[in-house]
Amino acid sequence: MTDFNIRLVEGPAGCVHVGFKVALLQVWAQIWDYLRSNRRGRALWITGHSLGAALATMATAKLRLELDEPVNGLYTYGGPRIGDRDFQRAFAADFERQPYRYINNSDVVTRIPTRSMGYSHVGFSKYFDRTGALRDDLSWADIVVDRFVGNVEDVFGPRAAHVQDHDLDGSLGYLENLERAAAGR
Repeated sequence: MTDFNIRLVEGPAGCVHVGFKVALLQVWAQIWDYLRSNRRGRALWITGHSLGAALATMATAKLRLELDEPVNGLYTYGGPRIGDRDFQRAFAADFERQPYRYINNSDVVTRIPTRSMGYSHVGFSKYFDRTGALRDDLSWADIVVDRFVGNVEDVFGPRAAHVQDHDLDGSLGYLENLERAAAGR
């Protein structure tokens, strides 16, 4: 239900998805207590997939924009948009090019909530094409064509590409694609 509560409310440096904000606040006391007790000056890297990506982004924003706590990097996989343009601009100005947002071809979650609803992504996007190759040099038009071809190729598969491409594991899921990219394949 967290995903479907899409109203924008005041957040750190702009408006954010109310469902994601509430979900983070429900666990924030434990996260903050853990960080204060265990961090001891160590680097902090935050990551998440899907709803976890939204919460990882919210936690990073809370740490950096509200508490002025250092976060060394943010890596999200299959994450939805979580805030408006003001939030996106403040996040980008503070965090520069340290956040990376991975998109797996036709993953529908990466396209919701929509821009027409006032939402924007944060972070530098990294795109896995329909073959699982990591690309960051594709134009918007190239991505649309790649998604279309991937959807056509998967039309007779067991699940639609826009659902299958959201998988963390499985054939051409985020983990397999990351392993292939790390191995240079």
